[in-house]
Amino acid sequence: EFEKSGDRRKIIILVTDGYPDDQQKTFECAKLLRSKNVLIYSIGLGLSDFEYLRKISGDYRTFIIEDINNLMDSFKIIAGIINN
Repeated sequence: EFEKSGDRRKIIILVTDGYPDDQQKTFECAKLLRSKNVLIYSIGLGLSDFEYLRKISGDYRTFIIEDINNLMDSFKIIAGIINN
């Protein structure tokens, strides 16, 4: 599933409250990045809009955490996924 640039994968991990100031502009930016084979993982904090984040990242690259204390767990999960 990963596209590589040389020996490096192009990946963004987005940590957000899930409510950007301009949803359309954010979506267009994500779409452009994906068209350049950049994988986007979204970590939404608290009551983030999960469906919107799925549009940004995709079904299996979207996480919601209850509070910032769970952030490291999400990073570990993502690291495990991208290291396979």
